[in-house]
Amino acid sequence: VFNYTIDSSTQFGFPRAMVDSVTAPWIVLGIAYGLAHFRRWGNGLLVVTLGAILLVGSVLTDNAPFYPRLILVLTPALGLAALAVDRTWEAIEDALGRETGRIVVVVVVGALLYIGLVNWVAYYQFAAHNAQPRALVARYVSTLPADATVCIVPEDDGGWIHSTDEREIDFLLGQRHGEQVVFDDNGAPGDIPESCGQTGAVWIVPASRQPALGELEARFPGGERSSYGPRQGEVAFWAYLVR
Repeated sequence: VFNYTIDSSTQFGFPRAMVDSVTAPWIVLGIAYGLAHFRRWGNGLLVVTLGAILLVGSVLTDNAPFYPRLILVLTPALGLAALAVDRTWEAIEDALGRETGRIVVVVVVGALLYIGLVNWVAYYQFAAHNAQPRALVARYVSTLPADATVCIVPEDDGGWIHSTDEREIDFLLGQRHGEQVVFDDNGAPGDIPESCGQTGAVWIVPASRQPALGELEARFPGGERSSYGPRQGEVAFWAYLVR
C-alpha cells in the first residue's frame, strides 16, 4: 500500500503509490525497529496505530486500498519513518563522531526538500488538467457564450457523457440551453432540434460516438471541430461549433 499499489478511489485516484520510493523504505525500517523495541510505549503506539488503521481501513473493506479511508495511516507511518531516520542518524554519529552529525543535518534537510518538491510536481502535473470526461465537458460548457445551445450526443449506459442534466454539466451550464440528440451506432441521428442547427450551437460528441461527428460535418458544413481531453494527445470528446 505504501510503495506499490495505487489508490482505488475513482474520485481522487492518483495513479501512484501512497508514498514515494525514497520514503517507503524508511517506513519499513521504522516498522522493523518499532517491532524490535515494541515495549517502549512510543514505538509500540506507532506500530499498533498503523496496524489498526490498515485493518479497519483496508483489510476489512472490499475495494482496498481506498486512500480516503487510509489517509490517517500516514501519521504513524511517517512517524515510524522519522524514527528510522533518527536511529540511523544516531548510529552514524556513534560510528563517525558527532561532527558528522552536521553533515547528516544538511543531507536530511536537503532530502526532505527534494522529496517534497518532486512529489508536488508529480501531483500537480497529474491533477492540474485531470478530470473525468463529464467534468471536462462541464468545464468546456462554462466557457461558452451565455446564449449558446449545447447539444449532446449521449453515450451508452456505461459511458460518462449523456445529457446536460447530469449534475456536473448542469452545475456549470448556467442559462445556456441544453439538448440531447441520440445517434445510432452508424452515426445516423434521430430528430434534431431546430436550435441545434442554428449558428452558434455547440455539439458535444463523446469519443465513443465518433461516427456522429462525420454526420454533423456533412449536415452542417463549415463548422469548427475541436478535441478535448485530460492530457495532450488524449480525446475525451469533440466539440463541433455550427457556423
